[in-house]
Amino acid sequence: MTTQLPFRMSRHALDRALEMDVAGDEIRACYDRPEDVIWSRKYGLFWFVRGRITLSVSEDRTTVVTVL
Repeated sequence: MTTQLPFRMSRHALDRALEMDVAGDEIRACYDRPEDVIWSRKYGLFWFVRGRITLSVSEDRTTVVTVL
């Protein structure tokens, strides 16, 4: 059984998550329960921060653009 996610992940975000050895549960927790949310005017993206990772999320919050 698969769970429908409330967001898509760009190919770049998937590649970065694999490079950083970030688990799916860690990504989901960061998206669902961030410790901080920062708006980046420069990039037009939200940064969802939780623990060791930051997700760059599209303005409409539907796409994880990258994992930092």
